[in-house]
Amino acid sequence: MKEFLILRNSRELTHIESSDIWYISADGNYSHIFLTNGNKILVTKQLGDVKKAIDTYLPHYRDDFYRIGQSLIINRIYLFSINLTKQQVVLSDRRAEGYVVGYFAGYAAGYSSGHSDYRSGKPSYMNLDMSSEGLVLKASKDSLKVLKEEIEKRTK
Repeated sequence: MKEFLILRNSRELTHIESSDIWYISADGNYSHIFLTNGNKILVTKQLGDVKKAIDTYLPHYRDDFYRIGQSLIINRIYLFSINLTKQQVVLSDRRAEGYVVGYFAGYAAGYSSGHSDYRSGKPSYMNLDMSSEGLVLKASKDSLKVLKEEIEKRTK
């Protein structure tokens, strides 16, 4: 059964299939939804509001989405590894040929031009990097530890 995340504002209504969501990052009052086809959708909702929409519109898949700290929600089906020491989580579409096909490399290329958070000047892509395993996202050690424990608890 397909379920769609529905996000609306005064001018738009967006339907996104749950399996198409790679991860979601916060940017102040906005959220960037990164899709498996390489597209990025900007929504005028804070990350907490996006998580509430996930819980409402994706009831069968809401456990697939983990919030990591205040800035990131990842789709568990793409989780490849968690490294507490390096403070990294790696996402990969292992179903795709060669793990990370061209569309994910486009994220890194698109952000190398220096997109930044208008308030802090910090990169809005959360230290986006590519590795041979997949897309590397930085997160705090504490939030990754909570994620690791939650996944271990669910897989017992």
